[in-house]
Amino acid sequence: MAAGDFTAQLVDGTTVRATDLWKDRPVVLVFTASWCRTCRDVHRSVAEVIERHEGVALLGLVPADDAGPAADYADDLDLGAPLGAADDKVWLDYAVREPPGVVLVAPGGTVVRGWPGGVDEAVLDKALDDLTKQ
Repeated sequence: MAAGDFTAQLVDGTTVRATDLWKDRPVVLVFTASWCRTCRDVHRSVAEVIERHEGVALLGLVPADDAGPAADYADDLDLGAPLGAADDKVWLDYAVREPPGVVLVAPGGTVVRGWPGGVDEAVLDKALDDLTKQ
């Protein structure tokens, strides 16, 4: 399935376009929210896996109406990875109804897999290993 293109306003004020991220590398999207305690753990866990895989990008996405509090969330997590706000259509395009959700997109923009509620580190590690060794 082709990953839907979108733009997101990052908490630092810049804008990112999804197709630019996955043009030539895998991307892991973490659908999260500033108020979601489980999301923080999922986001941290995913970031730890990403650190073990060179060239893989991580983008956290909060709902558009959570953009203000998202800056504090990003500061608290201090992951060094971008966090942006995406409208409801983006969430629905990726079949994420509520946070947390994790989606792996292959280089070129094909959705490899999604995990509602988060993903175990070993499972994401293996999925990234399989994808990057192709």
